Amino acid sequence: IHKIQTIVETAPISSVETQLGTAPVLPQTVLTTFADGTQAEMAINWRTIRPQLYKQNGTFTATGSVAGFPWEVETTVTVNGFESLEELPVAETTAGTAPALAETVLAHYTDGDKELPVTFYELSSQLYQQPGTIIAIGTAEGYAHEVVQVVKVSEPTEEADKTLLQKTYDYAL
Repeated sequence: IHKIQTIVETAPISSVETQLGTAPVLPQTVLTTFADGTQAEMAINWRTIRPQLYKQNGTFTATGSVAGFPWEVETTVTVNGFESLEELPVAETTAGTAPALAETVLAHYTDGDKELPVTFYELSSQLYQQPGTIIAIGTAEGYAHEVVQVVKVSEPTEEADKTLLQKTYDYAL
């Protein structure tokens, strides 16, 4: 003899987090309470999640049903990912002196901020021999696009000229 079971309640399903572009891993079972008071972990048949839902930051609801029953369940899925990159500060140097470029850049993600190491492409010394503005281009670890840093090259100050003159004088001695 088969006993017909009727679901009266399912336990709440914890929310799920995933990274941008990664399909969420949803719970496979839910604690289910039947009309006779018994409880069992029952399998969940989740509906297909469209990839565009986890290809953007934010939240969405995943829905499914308890296997073998017309009982609906759901959970909230949070998609964490990149939001923005801080602008690098202007680097300043004097003509003839290589600029000190940023070593990291602050990236903002939905689940917190992170410093990303930056590697700049080599700057030809010709670019900073004269006063003006140059753009240093590089990459940040974990960031798909290039990063830029503005470099302002100014005339050497008189003090810098004296230092150079002093070095020349010292060398001559």
